[in-house]
Amino acid sequence: VHCYSESGRRPARTPPPELVARIADVIIASGARRVSMSGGEPLLVRGWDEAARRMRDAGLHVSVFTSGWLVDEAAARTLAGCASSVTVSMDGATESTHD
Repeated sequence: VHCYSESGRRPARTPPPELVARIADVIIASGARRVSMSGGEPLLVRGWDEAARRMRDAGLHVSVFTSGWLVDEAAARTLAGCASSVTVSMDGATESTHD
């Protein structure tokens, strides 16, 4: 129902995997030491895991912020293999579900 980065805006657009990989390469080349992947939901973006792995292998601390809805055992293993840290949002759409 709600996401702080997309609420009330146009429908989300996601880049193709080739562009996600190029973005990761630009971040690596910039000399960054940390990167956070958030959204929307980063696990919906095709190629997020390869980009995260590339950046982590290059020595960056890679944080992934997810709602957790898509995290099953396979996704948890993927996250463990390519992210330095994972944060699961526990927000709710209404005051009662949030609190």
